[in-house]
Amino acid sequence: MAKFVFQFLFILFLWMSNKKAKGNWLTSSSVLLGIYALCALMGIIELLIGDYSQPYEERYWLPMLEFDLYLLLFLLPFRLFKESSIKKLILPSKSILNIFSIIIIISSFYSIVFFIGSVKNIFLMASLADARNAKELYFEAGINATMASVAAANYVFALVLFFINEIIGGSKWKSILLLLASLSEPIHIMSFVGRDGVVFWIFTFVFCYTFFRPYLPDYKKKTLLRSFIVIGLILLVPFALISISRFGDSDNGTVGSFVSYLGHAFIQGPLFFGLENKPLKPGAIFPLFQKLLGRPETASDGVTIIGDWVSYKFSTFVVDLYICLDFIGMAFLLLFIYLLVLSTFCKAKRVLTFSQFIVYLLYFQIVGQGVFYFRHYTRGGNLFILTCLALAILFSVLIRMGKPVVIEKSIKK
Repeated sequence: MAKFVFQFLFILFLWMSNKKAKGNWLTSSSVLLGIYALCALMGIIELLIGDYSQPYEERYWLPMLEFDLYLLLFLLPFRLFKESSIKKLILPSKSILNIFSIIIIISSFYSIVFFIGSVKNIFLMASLADARNAKELYFEAGINATMASVAAANYVFALVLFFINEIIGGSKWKSILLLLASLSEPIHIMSFVGRDGVVFWIFTFVFCYTFFRPYLPDYKKKTLLRSFIVIGLILLVPFALISISRFGDSDNGTVGSFVSYLGHAFIQGPLFFGLENKPLKPGAIFPLFQKLLGRPETASDGVTIIGDWVSYKFSTFVVDLYICLDFIGMAFLLLFIYLLVLSTFCKAKRVLTFSQFIVYLLYFQIVGQGVFYFRHYTRGGNLFILTCLALAILFSVLIRMGKPVVIEKSIKK
């Protein structure tokens, strides 16, 4: 038990250290580190209510420290980035932002229209648990489904553009359409009887709110918070229905399952690093990159159970990456990440460009959602990573065209 209390205190210290450096709890980096601290705390409770034996063994101190060291290395860029020191955001011209918004709205609504019928039919079924366990697609697979799935990832940009439109005083209707468009991912995930889309939407909205909050007038802060509460409560209804249907009759009940949902990755992670023969699958979570490199995709070996470690349980993105890359690959990945972040958003002092922000947004998505697992393990997820990097390059060029939009922090905080 002591080792997992230590793990929580370690992440809690990092969170509090970040607050002291930034001078405020309401920063985007604080949101991310707070999520990790919360889940590490839930890991302690999960250990108490779960059926575990191996985590109590003394030999898991070193695996836990190895796991936490990887977490620290991936989380450190958020600590290094002083977003509170940024005074200005340099955005593309209004015409480019309008074009970008139209593309995001159209593609996102295409996704919503494609999946909404399936979601409706699923929630009309007698048992959502049976719908989930059936492992069936409740929509027609094919190119249209693939396009709709990829378009659903645009919810991230829809939320970013929604906040930007509110800051620059854009069309009210555009704000409404962008906010509705951001629901594409929750609806997409619900079509698989999943809950993650709701959680990730909440993560991203809170991230955007805390990041853009200093640039918003006070009256809009209150309006946006009300919008978040209303939409969040609506989304939590299907989240609760799925949770109750799947876990209501389990030993720990719905509440216990929610604790496990948040916390068991911080038990499974150290357990993985304690395995003598780790089940490695090179390239497993990068199918698109494998295809682009002309390599065969790694087939799934099904469920792997080694002691208390179970492959289908969340182990955080760190374990997913390690299974795919091993120690040497992880070292090169971390080197690439630090070269990227230190040359982009961590480099910014008083001014942040839209290109630098996109890299920061991408890194938040990977690490923030990664508190559960590596979310971008599909071809669509791989494509989202490449798209963000391509957009960062593209906007670094477009920002020089036309008259860039410059937004500054409000006097009132």
